[in-house]
Amino acid sequence: MRRLVLLLLATLGTPILPASSQSKELLYDGFESIALMQRNVRDVEEVNRTPLFDNAPFLHLRKGDKLVKAKNDLTGNKGKPPAEPDRVNFYVLSDGKYYERWTEEEDGKLLLSPASYSADSCLLFDWEVTLASAKALRKLLPNEYASSLTVLQYDAIVEAVRKKFPEIETRVGGLAPGFRDTQLISIPGSKFVEFQGFAYDRFRNCVYRYFVRIGSSVFSIHGQTLLQGPPHVEPWEFESTSTAGPNASGRHEIDPKTAKIKRAEYDRMMEFQTAVTDAIRSKAR
Repeated sequence: MRRLVLLLLATLGTPILPASSQSKELLYDGFESIALMQRNVRDVEEVNRTPLFDNAPFLHLRKGDKLVKAKNDLTGNKGKPPAEPDRVNFYVLSDGKYYERWTEEEDGKLLLSPASYSADSCLLFDWEVTLASAKALRKLLPNEYASSLTVLQYDAIVEAVRKKFPEIETRVGGLAPGFRDTQLISIPGSKFVEFQGFAYDRFRNCVYRYFVRIGSSVFSIHGQTLLQGPPHVEPWEFESTSTAGPNASGRHEIDPKTAKIKRAEYDRMMEFQTAVTDAIRSKAR
């Protein structure tokens, strides 16, 4: 759910299209995320605190909404007891529905958790859309979106990849005309802040440019692939294994020819990942 993306596979030895021919893809939809956080709850207790969250003090409840503590009600599972019957979480009660907010409590402070993309809270609360507030919300995203690789780091990646993977098309900088890392945008009926940056995804094995939009009525992350590496390969694709025990599924055999091809692809993937991460470290701030 956190990443609505397709695994982009590149055939070994086949040129990859440069960024100019790649379109943006939706990586994260805030409204879908909020909908998926709706819960059935029990033992509800209203919470009155100011601010609501100490790492986003500008967020305020909308008229009629409440911040509550409650336990997730899982008793609908054919009479089975809840998996975690005593776990208490925080929820926003809005229009009769409960929306879970992942939080952490630290030294008496209530903090929204970055690991759960808590920036989507911008859609559940009232707040004034400013650069400062949007930057604070951006910090409530996982690291790859909370900050960005620098242009120097991207250029170092391009240089390293060109030396070892000449079949992968690249372009220096990856910057489109008019690139701005942060800008406040106002259009009729909407006001939001857009953050642009670069990130490296080890699973998809690609370097991409991202666009994060944060406003009171919009939260989305789009991505545009700039540099696509070799396909992702797991060790089980070339290693024969055997399992033992009551739940064993027997021996997993790999055809020797297939294993040799997959092992070569795996080694190539690891070589690419090493080249990219070394390039990033070489230009660390």
